[in-house]
Amino acid sequence: MLETSMSKSIFVVVLVACPTMAQTNDFAILVGAYAPIVRVSAQPVRVTTSVSAGLVLTYGRRLASSRAGDLLLDVPLAVSARANQSVSRGINIGGGTDAFFTPGVRLAIVPASVVRPYAVIGLGVGSFSGGHLSISRDVDQSRRRSTSPVVGFGGGLDVHLVRFLSLRGEIRDFVSRAGFGGVEGRHHVVVGVGLSFHFR
Repeated sequence: MLETSMSKSIFVVVLVACPTMAQTNDFAILVGAYAPIVRVSAQPVRVTTSVSAGLVLTYGRRLASSRAGDLLLDVPLAVSARANQSVSRGINIGGGTDAFFTPGVRLAIVPASVVRPYAVIGLGVGSFSGGHLSISRDVDQSRRRSTSPVVGFGGGLDVHLVRFLSLRGEIRDFVSRAGFGGVEGRHHVVVGVGLSFHFR
């Protein structure tokens, strides 16, 4: 009985504490939903609302390892959908879907810890599609798709639940040329929470 109990205890410890036994690959599925944003301007009077949601799929492969941390290949695909509406002298409805592919590297520190912070950076391309419907005296409708070089960077946390599974939360900023994807600036921020699967 004592030997059986000890064997079970050792198995549980190994299963839970196995961030120290690093896996070579990981695949993460993260989702994010963003609360509606409401903006009001006075001159002219305009009320604007927007809402968006995102999905991030990431593959990682360990390239090098040391006591300080692990260096991994990082291959993310992020997709975000957005919708917005503004009311002034007329009604303007817009929306679209943006996709970002920025392969690069990930640096994960504290390799022996259950909680592992990491930073990522990559370079790739962004694809932006947008539609616009304007209703005033006339009805005007348009739709277009465009692409831009993108630099992606960010960071996150892996919380290891068991050897092959962790809870992951991260934030990435994809920086494009100005004016793409329905934003006036260059930044497209995607926040996600989900699961990461670790395997050899």
